[in-house]
Amino acid sequence: GYTCHQNTFTLVNELKRPTQSRCDTFIILAVSTCCLFYFVVAFSGYHTYGSNVAKDIIAAYPNTKFLAVGRIGLAFNMAFSYPLQCHPCRNSVSVLVTGEPAQYLDDRVFYTITFCILVLSVGISMAVHDLGLVLGLVGATGSTTISYILPGLFYTQYFEEWHFMKGMAYAMVVMGAIMMPVMVTLCFMGGGE
Repeated sequence: GYTCHQNTFTLVNELKRPTQSRCDTFIILAVSTCCLFYFVVAFSGYHTYGSNVAKDIIAAYPNTKFLAVGRIGLAFNMAFSYPLQCHPCRNSVSVLVTGEPAQYLDDRVFYTITFCILVLSVGISMAVHDLGLVLGLVGATGSTTISYILPGLFYTQYFEEWHFMKGMAYAMVVMGAIMMPVMVTLCFMGGGE
């Protein structure tokens, strides 16, 4: 929900009038919607189990018709969010491998890259039984890089003269560089359980 920055460019390009205010509006609505759903799920789990909430909240509840509807909704969510993640992944792999965006590739290369992404993601999903550690590591490394380190580095490179915001950008980079190894260590020590 919160670290889908890679889709922002595609969404902005598809807006009819991509003004700053319209972009801000859809970003605020998207993040607010995610925040609302995350709050409801977090509150429900905590209200039911207190501080003993399991990593997989759905597995902790008894099998009821209401929960079956929730599981079906989650299945739809996964089915329709996979293409949203696959699209920028395929484009990035295409640029790294061929030097061209995926939209300019011939069909053979396009479908080969897509097939490889599918096989790798299905293989990982079949091999990993507990996503708690995987998601923790993704959050500790990828999200910290995307949310703290890279924006700070880009800002410091873009603005050459020293000013308060440049100092804050350096602080973001340092904070991200400190947070990442601490979070990775906590993942392996079981700090999130």
